[in-house]
Formats: sequence, C-alpha cells, structure tokens
Amino acid sequence: MQTKNYLRISLSMMVLVIISACSSNEISLPQSASNTIPYTVTVNGAPSITRATVDDDYKTLRFAAGDKLNITGTNISGVLALTSGSGTGKGVFSGDLSYSGEGSPDTNLALTATLVSDQQSVNTEVSIDANGAVTVNYPTTSYCSDVATAVQKYSRLTGTSTYGDKAFTLSQQTAFLNFSVTFEDNTSPETELSVVVSNNNSSLCIANVTTSLSEQEVTVANFVLPVPVGTTLTNAYVKIGDKDSLCFSDSEALTARVYNIKRTQKYPVAKITTAPTATTGDIIAGIETPLVTAGVAEGGTIKYLVTSENTKPQINADFTETVPTALSCQAGTYYVWYYVKADGVHTDSELSATGIEVTVLPSVSSEIDSMTDPKDI
Repeated sequence: MQTKNYLRISLSMMVLVIISACSSNEISLPQSASNTIPYTVTVNGAPSITRATVDDDYKTLRFAAGDKLNITGTNISGVLALTSGSGTGKGVFSGDLSYSGEGSPDTNLALTATLVSDQQSVNTEVSIDANGAVTVNYPTTSYCSDVATAVQKYSRLTGTSTYGDKAFTLSQQTAFLNFSVTFEDNTSPETELSVVVSNNNSSLCIANVTTSLSEQEVTVANFVLPVPVGTTLTNAYVKIGDKDSLCFSDSEALTARVYNIKRTQKYPVAKITTAPTATTGDIIAGIETPLVTAGVAEGGTIKYLVTSENTKPQINADFTETVPTALSCQAGTYYVWYYVKADGVHTDSELSATGIEVTVLPSVSSEIDSMTDPKDI
C-alpha cells in the first residue's frame, strides 16, 4: 500500500512538472520555419535631412501616406506601413516581421530600418533583395531636372535600433549635386547636350540634358545628380557636349545635403585667322587641283563643303576637313563654303557669309571629244 502511494505521488509530480513546462513563457521549442511577429515602431527623422516628401528648404523630414519601413536583421525581416504621423516628422509604423531563428528574437538583436516611399519604384530607384535589404539605385543614364524630384526618388534614409527598443531615428545617406549652368556662347534653348560628370577620372553619370530659357532670357541647363554620402570629389568636372569644363572639387566627404554648383559656360568662339581663297590659275576638271587655298584657324579645324548653287548650306555632316579639289568635278562654276569646327574649349565659328566662287575648266580629253565629228570615226 505504501509503495502504491509513493507511485501515485511520483506520477502526480511528473504531471505537474510537464504542465508547468508547457505553460511557461521562458521555454520555446526550436523553430524550423519562420515565425510571424506583429511589430510596431516609432520613427523620427534626424534634423536637416531630405527625403521623399520634403519642404521647400529640402531639409525638413515629412512622412507621407504610402511610406514603408523595411526592417532587416539576423534571421529577421519585414515591411511595416505608416499607420500614423503622415505630414509630420514623427511616424508610427506597424506590420509583421518574419523570424527564422530559434525561439523568440533577443531584445538586443540589432535591426536596420530603411524608409521607402511611394515615389520610389521597386527595381528602378529601389532594389530589395531576398533578405529585405534595400539598395537605392542612383541614376547613371539620366539626371533629375530639379532637387525636389531627386530627393523624392533617390533619398536613402536608414536607422538602427534593437528588437526590444522599437524606436528608430533615420539619417540621410544621399547627397545631391545641384548644377545650374548658364551658357554665354551660341548655345540656344531646347538644345540637347550630352553631359558627363566625372570624379577622379571615374564617371559618376552620363546622360543628356536639354537647355532652356531662364527668366533673364539666357540659355541655362539645370540638373541634379544624387551621390552616396561619403563621396569625396577629387578633380571632379562636368563635360558638356564636346567641351571639358566646370571643374569642381571638395576635399572632404560629401554630407547629407544639397550642393549647389553654379557655373557659367563662356567659351571663346573659334575663328579664321587666314581665310581660304580661290586657287589662281586654271582649274581643270578631273585633276587633283585644290579649288581653294587651305585656310588657317584658331580654336579648331576648318571644314569645307562644295555646292554647285550659290545658296548658303546648313552645317551638317557633309562638311569635310579635306580641302576640296577638281578631281571629281565636271566643268562649271562651284562655291566653296567653310567654318571652324571647335575644339574642346571653344565654340564653333559661324559659316562663311558667302561661298568662294571657282570655275572649273573642261579637261583636254573632253575638248577633243567635243571637237570630234562622229562621222570621222
């Protein structure tokens, strides 16, 4: 009887231990699949940063409807949506995190948050990998036309915290180079120009920009290039068209702000120092006699075009650097036009006001052919 009582007591204690273990919050079985964890955080913007919806000063953070907060950490990731704080500098984000570790996440587990807005398109401005890590893709084939558009699409705002803290302060990871170029040459509005921004012989961006007319009625080009914070500009320059200019540099790493780079493009016009003249003496058709003497230019290379009509042509690809000859000419009157194609630090000259008139005489064989009576052959 006593043995049976001991057995009942032992079994009762085992049952209590099992029940206690199953009901304890301190004990979790290893998880092979992801746990879904509801999660809410409060997010503040650091002072003087830019982001997707920004005030006119481009420095004041304002959260907007559609904002998302991408959370990543060891074995944990998720996307939280803005639930309150739209239009202010403090937002609350909520959603679910996916955790693939064992048990529950440690309260000290390090988390990184990246803000993504509705203005940033996934797989274009923004890429997100399988682990939830966010990359902002700075433009390499196009520029933004203004600062507001640039900060909407290419602001990268990140913050770090811990799983148990649930409070993030974001900091800006993007700087903006805001170019304003005024042209004091013959560049006209609505001209599309190729632009290359380079840093220490490494290209930052290659694209096309279109000039416009400013309020002061001068030709300008405005464009914005986002670059990662920490970029140091060394021997940096802008090449516009075929002209190297607009050198700029900053010996220290760029911080999260807008860098206004204003320049004036004032190129001297290439010019003719010795104009071509008509060749003296007879010019015979089919002979490699130059139609004109070679001219001399400053700031570029003279290019020529021959027409049979005394009508001023348009400058185009038909012009050639070779002085024209009578080799392919028939007898008749011709007009030679010319201008200076500029080098990298000049502007093209105007086309010559008039064509140089030259007369090409028939070849001797042509004269003989015309004098011969067919009946005599």
